[in-house]
Formats: sequence, C-alpha cells, structure tokens
Amino acid sequence: MGEDRAATIRTMLAESAETAAQALYMVIAQAGFLGLLAERDKEHGTLVESVRLVEWLGRSAADNALADRSTQWFPTGRASSTRRVYEMERRAMLAAMTVLTGGVALDRLFSPGDVKLTSETLDHYRSLVDYYRHAIEHRPSVQFAASINHQADMLEELLHDAKSNIRIPGFSVYGELLSLQAWIAFDRRSFDMAAQYAKKAHGVGAVSGSQDLQAYGLGLLAYTSNFAGKPKDALRHVEAALRFDASPSTHAWLNAVGVESYSLLGSEYEVSAAVQRAERLMDHPVSEERPLAEHFTRRRLDGYTGTALLRLGRSETAERYLAQALTSEAASNSHSSVLLTDLATAQLDQGELALACETASRAIEIAAQRRSPFRLERFHTLLRKLDAFRSETPVKNLHEQVRTLLESAII
Repeated sequence: MGEDRAATIRTMLAESAETAAQALYMVIAQAGFLGLLAERDKEHGTLVESVRLVEWLGRSAADNALADRSTQWFPTGRASSTRRVYEMERRAMLAAMTVLTGGVALDRLFSPGDVKLTSETLDHYRSLVDYYRHAIEHRPSVQFAASINHQADMLEELLHDAKSNIRIPGFSVYGELLSLQAWIAFDRRSFDMAAQYAKKAHGVGAVSGSQDLQAYGLGLLAYTSNFAGKPKDALRHVEAALRFDASPSTHAWLNAVGVESYSLLGSEYEVSAAVQRAERLMDHPVSEERPLAEHFTRRRLDGYTGTALLRLGRSETAERYLAQALTSEAASNSHSSVLLTDLATAQLDQGELALACETASRAIEIAAQRRSPFRLERFHTLLRKLDAFRSETPVKNLHEQVRTLLESAII
C-alpha cells in the first residue's frame, strides 16, 4: 500500500466513530481478503503482511468502532461481484478484528448472554480457526493462547443451548479449537496438557461424528507421546487413528507421525515403509471437507523423513530431504526453525562446520522470534554438539549471536 493511500486511510480513521468504523471495515476486509487469497495460493508471506496491515490500522479505530454495538458497520447489502467474495471479506474482517482486539470483537457482537449459536456465528468461528491456524505459523503461539482458550470456552458454552441441527457442526469447530490448544501446549513443552487437549478433541470428534477429528485427536496424542519419550505408546495411538475413515491428508500425516516413532525406536525398515504409505496417500485428490491435516504436504513429509533419517545416522540423505522441505517453507514460518536446526545438525555430522553454523544462525533467529520452548530446546541440543568445536571461529560467532539475543531478552 502506497504512502498516500495510507495517509488517506489514517485521516479517515481520525474523523469520527462512524467513519472510523467504515474505514476499519474497508481496511480489514481488504487485508483479510488478500490474506484468504494468499491462503488459497499458499503464499503465507502475503497473509502475514495483511495481518500486519490490519493491526497497524485497526488499533486506531477499534475502540471507537466497538463503542457502538449496532451492526450498521457490517454492511450486509454491500455490493460485490459475487456473494462468495462478500462472505469471504465479511468473515475475514471479523476474524481479523477479533484477533487484533484479543477476542473483544466476537465477545461484544456474539456473546453467550445475548445470542444463540447459529450457522452464521459458526461461520465466524470457522474463520477464526483458519486465522489462528495460519497466524501461529508466523508469530509466537503464546500471543494467541489466551484468545484461543477464551474462544473455545465461549463456543463450549454456546453449544449447551444450541439447536440439534447446529450442535454437530458446532462440535466439529470446537474440536478444531481444541486441536489448536494442543499444538500451543506442545509448543510450550507442556506435554501433559497437550495430551489432555488431544484426548478431548478425540472425544468431541466422537460426539460430532467426525472421523477426521477423531483420527486427528489420536494423532496429536501420538505426536505428543513421541516427544515425551514414549514412541511405543505413540504407535498404538497411530494404529488406532488409522482405523478411522479420515481424509487422505490426515492419514498421510498419521503415517508421518509413525515415521517419528519408528525412528525413535531405531527401525529404518519401518521408517521407509511408513514414508512410502504416506507418499501414496499424498497422491489422493484433496477432500472437499475441512481435513485438519489439510496443510500436510509432500514437503512437510520430507521434513519428517529428514529428521527420522538424521536420528538413524543417515545424515547425508537426511540433509537432502531437509533441504527439499525448506524449499516450501516461508522464511518466517515457525516450523522452518526446526528444519534448519536439523539441517545444521546433518551438516555438522558430515564435517561441514562453517556451513552448519551458518544454517544454525538462521535457525536461532527464527526460533528466538517465535519464543518457542520446544524449538529453543532443539537448538540448544545442537549447541551442545558444537561445544566440541568451541575454539573455532564459526562456533564463536554463533555463540556471540546467541548471547546478543539473550541480552536483548529475545530468548
């Protein structure tokens, strides 16, 4: 957005509450719409820029706009090329507004005290889930924990009095929020809490009749068990999850979780077999439903495979898979810090000290920005391996970078 256009919008925001509300709608609708287009095209960087635009402009008008509870600033008759485009804009606007105000927008407009759960409010929750799912890929998940917890509690309360025809889809969306809570708890290394959310998501899947959610909940439980040092338990969960008639992408992800388990148990043959099963599933057409593992791609599978091979001592092959995985990860994506850390480890194992330190430098920059205990611990494991070379210049430089980040309180 050009400077002149930005100045014009700032002027509009300052005029009055009504005008600020209208300007806020236009800005968020535009940013949200661009973000959804970016989501469709998997251009996550564009989505991040849209979110930043919303935050920058939205904070100036949020208080004024929310002071008036009327819905006149949600122009239901707004002209649009298609109804679908308008709905995307409207839903994106409310999702963005809710996140940037810490849940205030949805609380004010759709609170349990004065509204029943309808298909419209459920659509807003779906938008929020989509928004959260992408946002935590690019920003510290801790920033969204309180808001996600609040929205999950609020939706659970609304479900108590919901009509029967809305309860089933409502429970499915509630299960998606629970799965996000599990991922955030995992990111904090709160494995017991992550397991509780995963079990609850699985149970909610049974209530809603969602085979995908039931399988995904067990997959989350398996994923958590792997990093809690219980790969045999993880495999039992994976085997149980694979019995559900879930989407191909969810089944592919479950096999990838099994790849983690088999590598922890040192079984290279089973790792290879699980990777092949996942690859075959990736060839299936994309489901029209809302599979929870819809963002699991071949490049993500490459990441799981590379990490597994690294554990098995196959560092050269692991490096190739990890490099492939990184070709599709946005530079700011939180998962890329894990891939970079593992890639640096593979390079170190092959005696490429300078290259390993260069890769590690990129990893710590991202991990520090995300403030993820799980990702930082993984990086510190690499630092301990580098201690054997602490007199070497590349390692000294890396330690200096870490020290600088510590002193600036980034990590």
